[in-house]
Amino acid sequence: MSLHIHGSKLVVDSLIDGNVVGIKRPKAIRFDSKILSPGAYIDNRKLPSHPREWDQVLTELGAVAKKLRHDYTVVASVATGGIVHAGVLAWKLKVPHVIAKKEEKGHGLGGFIDGDPAVLAGANVLLIEDMSSTFGSCLKAMGPLEEAGALVTHTLLISTWNLPDFRQNIRGHEVHALCTGETILNQMVERGLVDGEHEDVVRHWLEYPEDESWAHDGNWLPPKGETF
Repeated sequence: MSLHIHGSKLVVDSLIDGNVVGIKRPKAIRFDSKILSPGAYIDNRKLPSHPREWDQVLTELGAVAKKLRHDYTVVASVATGGIVHAGVLAWKLKVPHVIAKKEEKGHGLGGFIDGDPAVLAGANVLLIEDMSSTFGSCLKAMGPLEEAGALVTHTLLISTWNLPDFRQNIRGHEVHALCTGETILNQMVERGLVDGEHEDVVRHWLEYPEDESWAHDGNWLPPKGETF
C-alpha cells in the first residue's frame, strides 16, 4: 500500500493560477503541524473562488473517484477542507456523503459525523481531504467512520507535500493524490516562478523538513510571533 499520483500538469497549473499553491520568499510559514516552510504553501480553500481552475481539479478528482468506484459505497470528507470538494463529487456520483469532524458537536444528536451515520454501517468509504501534510487529520477522521461500522478503502487528496512524516503515516493505507510538493516545485521552476537558489532550499526541505538551518541565513522573515 502506497501513494498513487494521478494528476496532470493541468492540475498543478490550475492550482498555481488560482493562487492556491506557491513558493515565495522572504517570509517563512509555520504549518499547523508545526513544520516550518520556506515560503511554500497550499491553500485549497481558495479553489471555489476560481471556478475555471476548480472545475479542472474537480474533473481530475472525479476521474480518480470513478476508477475506484467499485471499491466504495459512501464518500466521506475530512472537516473542514475536504467538505466542499467531496460534496460536489458525491452529488455527481450519486452516492451518500458524510462529514467526519475533528470535534464532537454539542447540539442535536451529537457525534463526530455530520450526515446520516446509518449509511456507514457495513459501508466501504472513499475519504476526501483537500490537503495533507502529515496524514494526521485523515487518520483522525477514520476513527469515527470505523466506529460507525465503515471501512475506509481509499483516501483521495488534492495535494500533499509528501514529507517524511506523511510517507510514514500512510503505511497500511491506499492513498491517492493529484499532486505532490515535488510536482508543484517542478512546475513552478519550469514556469520561472522559483529561482535556482530557492529551488535548492525547497528540495532539501521536502526531504528534511526538520532541518530549519535555511531560516537562519538572514534572508527570511519569521512567522508571526516568532524570531530567528
